Amino acid sequence: MPQDKFFKTIIAAMTEFTGRRVTHKALADKCYYSLSRVQKWATAGTAQEPLSLAIRHHFWLAAKDTKKHEQ
Repeated sequence: MPQDKFFKTIIAAMTEFTGRRVTHKALADKCYYSLSRVQKWATAGTAQEPLSLAIRHHFWLAAKDTKKHEQ
């Protein structure tokens, strides 16, 4: 899955679980990454920084944890 689509999917899932819009800042805070780093990963196009599989997994676990805590 392309990186920008990955972030859209994670943010959409977390928004669905919480019922509130999830921003890059909220995602950065939840995953303990800087906002600027998350924005560089989530940016589409040539400015995008590569995202490793381990970090994708970290974001996926954060989304899963959000679902668990909201239920």
